[in-house]
Amino acid sequence: MAEARSREGAAELVTLGPYDHNDTVFHAAPQIRTWFDQVSGASRPQRRIGCPSAGL
Repeated sequence: MAEARSREGAAELVTLGPYDHNDTVFHAAPQIRTWFDQVSGASRPQRRIGCPSAGL
């Protein structure tokens, strides 16, 4: 966070729940994909990737 802000980045920390590092990456993947699509101007349909039992 401090490094991004020192370079005038708009970093934001978002809590995803009581997960360890690897689980956080898994649960954040849909949001990360959406963000990359937004910044790249992509206009393709989004696929749902994840574990149905986890609501993803």
